[in-house]
Amino acid sequence: MTAGRYNDLLTPNLHYIAVDADLANVEAAIARFKDEGERERITTAAYEHAMAAHTHAHRMEALHAKLQSL
Repeated sequence: MTAGRYNDLLTPNLHYIAVDADLANVEAAIARFKDEGERERITTAAYEHAMAAHTHAHRMEALHAKLQSL
C-alpha cells in the first residue's frame, strides 16, 4: 500500500509494507514482501492491532457509550 493515514488505524511499515507514491522504494518493498518472516511479522501485527481495538464490537461499544452520555 502507498504510505498514508487510512483513518489513522494502520501504521506504515508496522501494519503494512509502505510504498512511496513515486515508487522510489518499490524494489525495497518487494524485497520485504518476498521475505516470509517479514510478511508474517507484518500480518501478525496488523491482525493483533485490529482485533485489539478495531472490530465491529469495539465500534458498537463506542457508539453505545456515546449514546449513553447524551
